[in-house]
Amino acid sequence: WHDQATADLLRERATTDPHVNVRWAAVRALAAGWRDDPATADLLRQRATTDPHVNVRETAVKTLAEGWRDDPATADLVRQCAITDQDEIVRQEALRALAKGWREDPATADLLRQRATTDPHKDARRAAVRMLARDWRDPATASWLRERATTDPHKDVRRAAVQALAENWRDDPATVFWLSEHATSDQDEIVRGAAAEELAEGWHDPATADLLRQHATTDPHENVREAAVEALAVGWHDQATADLLRERATTDPDEYVRQVAVQALGLDWHYDPATAGFLHQRATTDQDENVRRAAVQVLAGGWHYDPATADLLHQCATTDQDENVRRAAVQALARGWHYDPATADLLHQCATTDPHWSMRAAAVQALAEGWHDPATADLLHQCATTDPHENVRRAAVQALAEGWRDDPPTADLLRERATTDQDENVRAAAAEALAEGWRDDPPTAEH
Repeated sequence: WHDQATADLLRERATTDPHVNVRWAAVRALAAGWRDDPATADLLRQRATTDPHVNVRETAVKTLAEGWRDDPATADLVRQCAITDQDEIVRQEALRALAKGWREDPATADLLRQRATTDPHKDARRAAVRMLARDWRDPATASWLRERATTDPHKDVRRAAVQALAENWRDDPATVFWLSEHATSDQDEIVRGAAAEELAEGWHDPATADLLRQHATTDPHENVREAAVEALAVGWHDQATADLLRERATTDPDEYVRQVAVQALGLDWHYDPATAGFLHQRATTDQDENVRRAAVQVLAGGWHYDPATADLLHQCATTDQDENVRRAAVQALARGWHYDPATADLLHQCATTDPHWSMRAAAVQALAEGWHDPATADLLHQCATTDPHENVRRAAVQALAEGWRDDPPTADLLRERATTDQDENVRAAAAEALAEGWRDDPPTAEH
């Protein structure tokens, strides 16, 4: 109904309706369907400046900039909103509209620099920084970005300026010098890390490697050391990097840095005979379970044909103090050593004797997926009825229902679990399995 009555109603709703979504929808409808009506632009300007809700003002600013770009009054209103609106979301939308629609106007770049410097909200300043870097790639902007990257009070704005310089002024000799300095001098670890990452990505040279090694060993914050370790592992496959990774994997006080170093060694220094022995050491002696688990997984993936790997996995599956490490070792053995008779024996042992339920459940699931034999069926029956934890019993019930549907004792066990198990989730799993797999069985219907 693109008639005058509809337009009048939409204007009335856009102004007086108490619900924000109705006013928002009316603003959008007017902008889309009544663009040629002079009253539409007037109403949008009113809503852009007076509506009490940020979403309506933002939409009014956006639709005005898109549909009335050739009207001088639109540019003035958008500039006003970029400066005076009380909400940073509206101010950001106004800045985006100016950068997109009035790029050739010298006043736009000036306003963006002003808002990037003086706006009270860091998101609006960051948005202005990114827009300037994207659309005004000149020496003055580069100089201005270096100033913002140094003096802005918020780390997110400084980081945005660092990234913008690295991406858009990569061929400027001053950029690499400035990034190298900033990677060590900024007070915030996120900004230092961003500068180091940009250097690693854009300047693959000895000076960058030296700076990353410095960060990896001496930066006071673990996030920066971790980023430097990752960058070195990706870009510098030399002996000096391998030595540093082994040192970080052993001595860094943060477990995540050690974990990243362990994973990098396993992926990129597989050919080094010293790597396997080092990973064996980390898998058994590191004080953090995440590092030990990472070493277990890396060894299982990269040294499958080394008999020592299977021995170590057996050891970790039974003696490690953390259930997550034991579970990783069990899962690795089930995947990679399926045809070793010792693997099934170990899984049977873990499924019944491990002290943690998640480990027993993992062993149950691994057995059900890889060993469809009478011994496994017997063990699953045992776990489904006697394990003290409901999650293990439920895993065994589901495994039997999926893998032993043609085995007559399976239906009997499911009926028994569906009525007598003390946990409602186990009873529900058994009942669902019966309904799905034994629907036409008269005892099931009666049950």
